[in-house]
Amino acid sequence: MSKNYFLTLLFIGVAFLSTKAQKKEVTVSQKAGYENQVWYSLQNGEVGTAPKNVWDIAFESSGFGSSIHINAQNGVMLYKYKKDNEANGWNTVDTTGINNWTPLYNSDTTWSLGAFNISKDISNDFDLGWGTYSLITHTVTGDSLFIFKDSKGEYYKVFIESLASGTFTFKYSKLGVDNDKTVEVKKSDYNTKNFAYFNFDTEKVMDYEPVESKDWDLLFTQFFTYLFVPNPVPYNVTGILQNNGVQVAKASGISNASEYKDYSNHDFSSKINGIGWDWKSFRGSWIIEDSLVFFVKNREDEIFKLIFTDFGGQANGNYTFTQEKIETSSIKGYETGNFVIEIFPNPINSNNSLNLIINSGDDAFISNYSIYSTDGRLVKNENLKINNGLNTQTISLNNIQPGLYNVVVQIGNSMVNKKLIIK
Repeated sequence: MSKNYFLTLLFIGVAFLSTKAQKKEVTVSQKAGYENQVWYSLQNGEVGTAPKNVWDIAFESSGFGSSIHINAQNGVMLYKYKKDNEANGWNTVDTTGINNWTPLYNSDTTWSLGAFNISKDISNDFDLGWGTYSLITHTVTGDSLFIFKDSKGEYYKVFIESLASGTFTFKYSKLGVDNDKTVEVKKSDYNTKNFAYFNFDTEKVMDYEPVESKDWDLLFTQFFTYLFVPNPVPYNVTGILQNNGVQVAKASGISNASEYKDYSNHDFSSKINGIGWDWKSFRGSWIIEDSLVFFVKNREDEIFKLIFTDFGGQANGNYTFTQEKIETSSIKGYETGNFVIEIFPNPINSNNSLNLIINSGDDAFISNYSIYSTDGRLVKNENLKINNGLNTQTISLNNIQPGLYNVVVQIGNSMVNKKLIIK
């Protein structure tokens, strides 16, 4: 048996096992006024709750992530003041006419674009919105000034100085107050969570998420989206976002929704608003869209069927739905060995170049990467020369069709598997 065929079976091969359907009715509550955020596991039910109003900004703490979010659901706002060296503007900030400035919001389709990132130059993979990434130093250097308005109407100037060696460094000061403060956020202190959080009032970095990122699938929360095409307006909605690695397929117009299970007829998406908010509408009372089924695939590739039946709105923050586990899969990627990898950008447009970063604890002259389609087909393979520390490899994706792929890196006897989306 060839090595590549063995890897295909090990990482990509699919052997679905039927499970006895177990349908149950579930109610998840954010409480009145949507007081809380609720983390939910499809396997284990509600796994964590936390009040929504205790943090201001959040820093991505996993892998090589660089997104920085704001707590827009709590009424805070962010504006980009200027994209320039901070020394040219920090002491002369002028917020005249700020009410006419365009506010920035977190993306509602990916966790990798927070409000601080959303103004990035999409034609430049190294522009992160708040700073620029260097392939030479593997650090991000800040290049933009921001104005932050908290939930009480207080204004702050904020400059993200850098992301280096796994540590975000930023400085801030309340406008009109000559009292600059510098804060460090070490990813390693929060690496089992998606984000580390900061509160301007308490001046503290917080471990806010009540559950490790590997233990939840859905977040019941509020978030901003854009409505009223062709002149979109940002609007705060209440709904569900999914965790990294969780995929959702939406089936509309299903006449026999309660019995329908043919998820293979629908495309699964990694956009975090796959369930989102618009399965309901308010017309004097809350109306749930009928004939609508959601199929949710968790990170173990188990598939669950969800049908929403009721929504309580601000009165109680209750979501009611039926949940049914309909498939179990043997697909399981894993990480092992004395190295970690990251790939970016991800998702990536076809025919662009992918950056593969490997942080290895050893020199390893026998190593390679492989890219597999989800049906186990090897589409690209190349040897690597790995040295102790950070290594960068640029991978051409010419002639690789859009779709979901697995990038498998082997160093010695150890292997790491990452999912890649090519658009």
